[in-house]
Amino acid sequence: MAKKSSALTIESERLRTFVAVWPDADALAKIRALSQEILSRRPGNRTRITPADRIHATLAFIGDTDAEERSRILSELQSMQAIPTPWILKELGVFKKSGILWLGGPSEELIAQAGQVRAFLKKKSIPFDPKPFRAHITIARGWNGEIPFELPSPIICRLSKPCLVVSLRDENGRLHYLPLQAHEASGQRNT
Repeated sequence: MAKKSSALTIESERLRTFVAVWPDADALAKIRALSQEILSRRPGNRTRITPADRIHATLAFIGDTDAEERSRILSELQSMQAIPTPWILKELGVFKKSGILWLGGPSEELIAQAGQVRAFLKKKSIPFDPKPFRAHITIARGWNGEIPFELPSPIICRLSKPCLVVSLRDENGRLHYLPLQAHEASGQRNT
């Protein structure tokens, strides 16, 4: 999909939308290495590792939005900051029903930030998925087993400020996440 047509599409269509935070470059490299280790232990199965450009934590899944709704969301996100404390990723888990292998750990600050995003969406009458927030990063889909192993050591993850993201498919059907504003963590640009 050409950039010019993408811009036209973003401005004129209803698009699948969510608010997310992104890991810093160092944490992203460690998450990718962990993903490859997991994949190497399960050759020949249907597990799909999350591509590096899609590794994030979703604070609120919104669904289809039009340009006016996206503009209202963006104006609210402008004032939000990244959480100051690193998120310690120390747990691997499985959402068995959906076949998702995840990486996460407790973070009261991240839970509060998700609550803040959801509160302004509700105040602006923008519908979102009401499922409770679970602080995690999806690292693989199509997982049909138990947790593969204990993490050898925690991953220290600095997160970006919350960012509005749209999902687009290219001409080959490949899914791409397009942040509608820059997302930075620990001073490193992750776009």
